[in-house]
Amino acid sequence: MAEGASIGPVTITVCREQDVELLERHVPSPGRNRFHARRFARQEQGLSTYLVAWLEDTPVGSGAILWDGCGAAEVRRCYPDCPELGGLGVWPPELRSLGVLTMEVGDGDTRSMIL
Repeated sequence: MAEGASIGPVTITVCREQDVELLERHVPSPGRNRFHARRFARQEQGLSTYLVAWLEDTPVGSGAILWDGCGAAEVRRCYPDCPELGGLGVWPPELRSLGVLTMEVGDGDTRSMIL
């Protein structure tokens, strides 16, 4: 995409079981580790909320709200009871720098999940 280009509206949803294979196809896990399946399993255990950014019917990004906070003990000490928004990513690389993550994090529904 050309510099300064924009994309259509991005919607944010909570990951559903049927989204996992689409994520693997369109936002591939590094190596063979089934990254998206592990994140979805964590959500199913109630430990996180796995968010998916969609451009029409195609997943173009993801991130997770970790309800038990950051994995680093020193951060948890400074910010107890604070969820962490992490593992943010956009795919394919051509969509980076076009505001997908800004839209994902700035989305009102996403903010209300965090608050």
